Amino acid sequence: EAEEACLFQGPVGSTGFFRCFNLDWNEKTLERKLLNLVKAISMYDNGKGADIVVMQEVENQNVMNLLLEKAKPLGYKATLLLEDQDSRGIDVAILSKYPIVSSKLHSGAANTGIKRGIYQFNLNIHNSRVAILGNHWSSQHNDVGDRMNASDLFVKVGKSIGQVDAVIALGDYNTPDAEVPNAVHAVYNDFFDARPEAEKLGAKLFPGTYKYRGKWDVLDRVLIRKDITRSKVKPVYESFEVINNDLLLGRATLPPTQSGVRGGGFQGGRT
Repeated sequence: EAEEACLFQGPVGSTGFFRCFNLDWNEKTLERKLLNLVKAISMYDNGKGADIVVMQEVENQNVMNLLLEKAKPLGYKATLLLEDQDSRGIDVAILSKYPIVSSKLHSGAANTGIKRGIYQFNLNIHNSRVAILGNHWSSQHNDVGDRMNASDLFVKVGKSIGQVDAVIALGDYNTPDAEVPNAVHAVYNDFFDARPEAEKLGAKLFPGTYKYRGKWDVLDRVLIRKDITRSKVKPVYESFEVINNDLLLGRATLPPTQSGVRGGGFQGGRT
């Protein structure tokens, strides 16, 4: 039964199947993972953590509920995970210090290669209506056309959201700057990237958010719908930061296998 369930992660012999069937995510390991996540979140804003955190590759709502309990001392009050078509337990979720008024999952059509659509969370922030769009586009192991399809869906969703005070898109776009055609650049008619705006004001930012094939690149971004310039909500670009603490940059290890052998890790990782 367990082997059959793990086939959703990939065929026998694949990395996904091995991790599902062999790694031991016991309560002690999960507890350590949750505490490390809270520690990482608290690295922003002098220990306070960001008001809104969008997370990728989350297994289920239950683990988000457990994370919320650990993060409540930082002021977090709400969490929500939306399940899409990807069966591997790598969905997108939000952790927020503000109420989640409503949500909507914008799934991709079956022939687009989009297994994780655009995740819309509508928040009430001091009586301002803010739409948060969570993203996790197809990885570099997939064809660039899949990311271009996600980009098309992203623009369509952004245009479908009516008059609100701000539309802010967060997440892992899996699109290096040098990729052609470029799925992120394709949204710049409707959205702008917060990172260059911060750099214009003199922000000295870590060179990337993910070390891919030995090179740091910006795969994770904050994109803002351009009509925010006419809104009462104003971005504070000076607050933009890429966390590069040793906890995030060191060598990571996977949980032990059922036989007690610890899985291999990776160098670098997300900031």
